[in-house]
Amino acid sequence: MKASIPYLLTRWTAAAVLGLLAGLATGSWYLGGLFGGVAFVALLVLRRSGRYLGTPQGAVLARDERGRTIADRAARNGFAVMMLTLAAVAVAWHALGRSAVPLPWIDALLALAGVTWLASDLWQRRG
Repeated sequence: MKASIPYLLTRWTAAAVLGLLAGLATGSWYLGGLFGGVAFVALLVLRRSGRYLGTPQGAVLARDERGRTIADRAARNGFAVMMLTLAAVAVAWHALGRSAVPLPWIDALLALAGVTWLASDLWQRRG
């Protein structure tokens, strides 16, 4: 348990900073606190996801070949989803006679690519 305390403190600090930034960006401290809490839980889940190798003493080691391969495939999947959906939205938007795709749509496509990358990474690391 002693080895986990520095890990938890650094992750709590990172989540608090993310929550603070989200609160400043949205103007809602409730959403900032909610985002910070979700970020903290996500960082705790990441520790057990198999993404990083660890020793019994709690030290984190560099990723092995399997980890790098999984990370590469997950990045490829996220990029492919982003490019295909961006192309589909651009074609559909221009077919409707519009001149440019709205920025919130592109933001949503980037978020979809990020979720795809994370889901692909966690799915490949299961079991």
